Amino acid sequence: MGGEALRTSLLLCQIPGPSFRAPHQQSQVVRASSTVFQAPALRAKCALIIGALLFGWTPQSAYAGTFYVSDQGDDNNPGSKARPWKTIQKAADTIAPGDVAVIGTGVYPENVKISRSGTSDAARLRFRSEVMHKARCTSFTIKGSYVSIEGFDVEADTTSWVGIRVVGATNVEVAKCRVTNCPNGGIGARTAAHVSILDNTVRDNGQWGISVVGSHIRIEGNSVTGTVQYHKKGTEPGFKGHDADGLRVFGDHHLVRNNRILDIADPTRSENVDPHADCIQTWDGPKPNGSPVMTNTIIERNHCRVLHASGKGVMMSAIHGTPCHHITIRNNVFEFRDIGISATLGAFHDIIVQNNTFKAQLGEKSWGAAVSMANVSAYAVQNNIMVDCHPQSRKIVGGDGIVDHNLIWHSDGSAFAGSLPGKQAHELWGVDPRFVSYAAKGTNNNYALKSGSPAIDTGTALSSVNEDILGVPRPQGKGHDIGAYEGCKAATCKDLGRECGSVDDGCGVPLDCGGCSKGQRCSSAGKCVAGCVDCKDGGGSDVTLPIDGGVDDSAPRDQALGGVDAAPASSSSGGCWLGSPEHQSSPKSSLWLLEAALVLAWVRRRAV
Repeated sequence: MGGEALRTSLLLCQIPGPSFRAPHQQSQVVRASSTVFQAPALRAKCALIIGALLFGWTPQSAYAGTFYVSDQGDDNNPGSKARPWKTIQKAADTIAPGDVAVIGTGVYPENVKISRSGTSDAARLRFRSEVMHKARCTSFTIKGSYVSIEGFDVEADTTSWVGIRVVGATNVEVAKCRVTNCPNGGIGARTAAHVSILDNTVRDNGQWGISVVGSHIRIEGNSVTGTVQYHKKGTEPGFKGHDADGLRVFGDHHLVRNNRILDIADPTRSENVDPHADCIQTWDGPKPNGSPVMTNTIIERNHCRVLHASGKGVMMSAIHGTPCHHITIRNNVFEFRDIGISATLGAFHDIIVQNNTFKAQLGEKSWGAAVSMANVSAYAVQNNIMVDCHPQSRKIVGGDGIVDHNLIWHSDGSAFAGSLPGKQAHELWGVDPRFVSYAAKGTNNNYALKSGSPAIDTGTALSSVNEDILGVPRPQGKGHDIGAYEGCKAATCKDLGRECGSVDDGCGVPLDCGGCSKGQRCSSAGKCVAGCVDCKDGGGSDVTLPIDGGVDDSAPRDQALGGVDAAPASSSSGGCWLGSPEHQSSPKSSLWLLEAALVLAWVRRRAV
């Protein structure tokens, strides 16, 4: 790049630079000494532009900006914080790769269609609710790639039916949205690839909570609850096969991790007439246009609870010629009434079921088998706990594989009958696993293992299962544990260095370390310190520490998203930004001039 362009950029950014002699000023030395950019955002943008001039960065990376939408705005505005647009659609039709659209609190009765694309992970089109779940719209349809939407409240009506759809796109991220009361599904992706559906709340939707068709799709950290069969808003015309599922997964190379799929197909709700409710379901549709069955997929660290008598944990069917294969199901908790994992209809191979905890409703008319497989080749059913399932507990017939190191227990002491295969060499039958808390009819059980549980250290070592449902490394003791949780040694107050208060013992159980003497209080660090001068009872704790360490996701998000409208720093600040106050009149105007210079330089470079 020529010396004139460099001199101009240094001049405007107030960076002392080398001397240059302009062609018409051969006898005069020109040195950079002009506008001072005090606002950090302006400095950053100025630096980006210098990089473009020096190193050939393209305008799309240098011009990333932040734009704003308000329900009180106007689409004829420039989209600044002071003069925002009115509709999300205007932002979708306008922003460029690398830009962020910040949507203010309000109701936007829009079916937003995003057809434009970003160009890379670093240059996405980003749409964010300024305050978590406070920007509400009717639906999103995303057909552009490298797009992210975050934090929206979405409720579909009969003009859109589904809350969020990703159609034929790649590298899309849907995160931290609340998608509720959509009549024909919550979040869906079809013929999509490399899509991430993360940390969303998906509640009270018709048919399914999340449904994906494609490849390399990540479904992680979502809460899916209350799916119903016949939604009160109606059903999309032409739709067939009413059901009430948590997740539907089709295609290959997916990751389904750390989701809470709870209380779908609630039998007490009138919308659920006769569903075949599954926490996770896949099947292959008739060729040539049917949905592809799930393959090469990992299902791990999920908690599934389905209340309906038809309820299953993972339901797999492959009856149209394409096998369902290489499915790994590990470190999950399945609370169900019919079948925990079913692979009986069609062709299957390499179905791996390891370190899960299954619970059914003992004594019901529903079957209640933890695992049901037929003619599956290369299966493995190991290190699982099966409690209060049908007397048969499992039914695995035909095919070939391994079954061992499982624990089976009935809380009422009733006998086992007809399990296939029968008891294996290293299995524990009729042995209480000693959960932290358990009730046969309970829905708030804690399936972590108490110290001294017979499931601790008695599993087989599995290199593919190197952590538990909480991410705790396996093993913690002499050997791998059975079930979804790796047991642990409970810490004492002395181990934790605490004198008082309540804290988690490291195994999910509250540990009471007592109170303090009169005239003392318990600090947040669990130490007795002076300060409770009016105590009459020997000094209790004034601090209660959270056991789960959770974060309230309803708290407002950080609203300082940066961009060209960031507040300027004090003009009295020094630092390395040189120049005198009289030369600080209009940094934004100078920045626009500099951007114009960049465009001209880029055009000239392209022309060459």
